[in-house]
Amino acid sequence: MCLAKPGPRCTRHAVEDFYGAKEALEKASTLEEKEIATAELLKAQKVFDTTPRGQSDLMKEIAHAKNLEERAVLHNRILQGATLRAQQATAFELGLEPDADVTGIKPCNITSFVNESGDVMVRLTAEDGTVIREVISDEYGINKLRKISWDTTKTVPYIHPATSVEALYADDAKAPKWALAENINTTRIHEMLPEGFRASREGASDSTVSDIAIRNSKNEIIGYTEVKLDKAQAGQIVVERSGEGFAATNLNDSNPYTNDVVSIINRQSDSLREKSNGEQLKYSTLPEEDKKTVANWFKHHYTHKNAAFIAVTNSDLTYTSVFPLKKLEENAEVTICMPRAKKSGSSHLSKKMKPIAAEKAKATFNVEDVYENNGRTSIAIDADKNPELYFGDNKEFYLSFKEPRQNEKTGKLENTYEIKKLSATDNMTLMFNFEYKGEKKTQGRQALNAWARSTQRKLDKENNSPID
Repeated sequence: MCLAKPGPRCTRHAVEDFYGAKEALEKASTLEEKEIATAELLKAQKVFDTTPRGQSDLMKEIAHAKNLEERAVLHNRILQGATLRAQQATAFELGLEPDADVTGIKPCNITSFVNESGDVMVRLTAEDGTVIREVISDEYGINKLRKISWDTTKTVPYIHPATSVEALYADDAKAPKWALAENINTTRIHEMLPEGFRASREGASDSTVSDIAIRNSKNEIIGYTEVKLDKAQAGQIVVERSGEGFAATNLNDSNPYTNDVVSIINRQSDSLREKSNGEQLKYSTLPEEDKKTVANWFKHHYTHKNAAFIAVTNSDLTYTSVFPLKKLEENAEVTICMPRAKKSGSSHLSKKMKPIAAEKAKATFNVEDVYENNGRTSIAIDADKNPELYFGDNKEFYLSFKEPRQNEKTGKLENTYEIKKLSATDNMTLMFNFEYKGEKKTQGRQALNAWARSTQRKLDKENNSPID
């Protein structure tokens, strides 16, 4: 329900006023009536934007915005609505007069982020940008920050739209796309989980597990989620030529479907053959039994990394669709392509290679500053540029991202990279390709909730079992 003025309006009354104003504009006939009705509609829309329903509708709109300019307008409306509601709530708590001007109130805000350890956190920030407190993101943590805000600044804080991850990618941040994607998907999955569970980013520091861990209230990891773009590479098998076909070379490959997949390649070599110009590889059109084998290889590959779910997003990061790994075939297609030569591994530059790599980097990226950082040859490139990571006469050098930094001279944000030398070994590699076929929207809460609670019940039962 609505709080007494100058407090905020409730959703029901704001919706009634908003649609009433829209109807009045539609019925207006004279120019004067239309001008008055338009002004009333804008006023009603501003109030509607402050409500939970208004904020939710704007989040849905921003996920389908056609361009950055449209996203920026919607992002600004979300921010203005959240701020005005906090101003109104603060005025009510302070006992100000019903007609008091609330625009001078400077409330704190609560923003979510993923810290260096991969945990989803919430931060309380004052109007002047001062960080007051940071805690783990959950209902208890957010309520704690609300109390701290009132105790320290006598303001009711607002949830900054960056917390609502559908708006994150419309922000001005220049983080590398892969880092932004990991953080956004971690936050989205965190928000889907039931109370007592949380998500944390893990895979960036450990290639043996999937990208996002699901933790229980004891901070124990109960499973992982693998993040994939809607079209992406999804694993590989290193092979060698054997007679007229291929054979797997990795003796440590524990996937029981590896040899069966290589057999498919050998049987389907004509349909999988690489184009003569080498520009692209044809995907396979396989019999149902072979498709099942390829899907089983994929599922075993990610089960081995303890993944229980696949989280799919697109290149614009507008959604995160989460589905159980065991339901792969219902949501995606996995295909294979003809083995091709692929350089494997990279190493730090030798003393002899450093000046050669530095000159190639300067010429390729049109920069002057190639420098040594803790014995590593490094380069800084404007954050708004998306450089080709492989460079050199034979693509023998590679840019390995390190961290963003602010240029002390220009004030611009830059991304720093270490320059590495690629291995000269060209392994024959059979690549798997993943393509999402499901609905492109943020979804999966029900499946995640059911799995988390079921998994926790099994763990509790095992922990309470009598010891022989």
